[in-house]
Amino acid sequence: MPILSAGFSLKATILIIPRYLRAHNVSPVFYNICTTQVRCSRILSQWPNNHPRHRGCVSENFYQLFISVTSLPARSTLTDVPGVKVNTQEVHGDDGAINTGVTCILPRDNWSEEFCYAGPFSFNSAGELTGANVVNETGLLISPIVLTGTLEIVKPEHVVAGLENASAERVKEGNTGGGTGMICHRFKAGTGSSSRVVPRGDGKPGVKGYTIGALVQTNYGKMKDLRIGGVPIGRILAADAAKDEARKAALEDLAREKDRKDGSIIVVLATDAPLHPLQLQRIAKRATVGLARVGGNGHNTSGDIFLAFSTGNSIPNMDVLGPRKGPTPLAIEVIDDKTIDNLFDATADVTEEAIYNALCMAETMTGYLGRKVEALPLDRVKEIVTKSDVSSEYLG
Repeated sequence: MPILSAGFSLKATILIIPRYLRAHNVSPVFYNICTTQVRCSRILSQWPNNHPRHRGCVSENFYQLFISVTSLPARSTLTDVPGVKVNTQEVHGDDGAINTGVTCILPRDNWSEEFCYAGPFSFNSAGELTGANVVNETGLLISPIVLTGTLEIVKPEHVVAGLENASAERVKEGNTGGGTGMICHRFKAGTGSSSRVVPRGDGKPGVKGYTIGALVQTNYGKMKDLRIGGVPIGRILAADAAKDEARKAALEDLAREKDRKDGSIIVVLATDAPLHPLQLQRIAKRATVGLARVGGNGHNTSGDIFLAFSTGNSIPNMDVLGPRKGPTPLAIEVIDDKTIDNLFDATADVTEEAIYNALCMAETMTGYLGRKVEALPLDRVKEIVTKSDVSSEYLG
């Protein structure tokens, strides 16, 4: 399967199955390939190189921001959800013309034997979620989740390697995986992740609570809409750029390219809270709240697709157990709807922070024909946040 350089006007989605499954003696299932437009290498931006060498996550750079009322794990990453594993791979060309990759998410080690409940939601559907029909029909996630780019698909061996090497380590963020070539709010972005722990309401001793995590692949938005902690960062940076002719021209070139077709954002949400498919659809909808806080408005040509799954119940693969003669009860545990609000709140928080992390961790990238997309100027953003009229009493 070809690797396409950025700028090719070819849209493709992929289903990659046989080699890995045969090697592991697993019955064939479809992998869900979330695809989103990639135009990184075609865009020119010339922001001054005044950001620090170390790109840190949002909590390291803007410790005064108050993003959540729920508990923040030490790592704050999707793989904080027990059993969930992730792998990111990048594919680059020697001349910079190829900048793509793939992100593989395993819901659990024995995913082919024990399925997860899942629920999708499309905020704006100008994108693709291959395999969504299965999730919509059955409420089950029966495979790993694989994220890549619509225009820069990868080879089968990249996906196979990703599934074989997925781990519970902290997700690598920024220019990684399927987010390698992504732009968010006119700055280099890519992959971001975050998590929260929501206390249980039943007071069960020795149990810390339920974990919910997000992984985002960000490729959407205008600079003027970017907000961090409620501060209109994008408008201030745009005003800065307008004072310099070279930077102003670069942003105008960027706007001409991106305004023709806004990109997309993919959000994958995982939790160990026992939720049924309808509840997971409701969880997926709440990612929209986090997206809106940062400045995502779901434009007409944007593909904003969210998928939530729960490892709180194990749904046996009937092909493994053998045929059933008739309807058979299955005992499951579910959260009472009347107590689900804290999970909704945490969903918005992890989505918001994951987008920030994608922006903060991404590095400036040079792509096709030497064209460059600059990373978010963290020093300047820190200065803006620090001098904001909003008191630190409310920011943190």
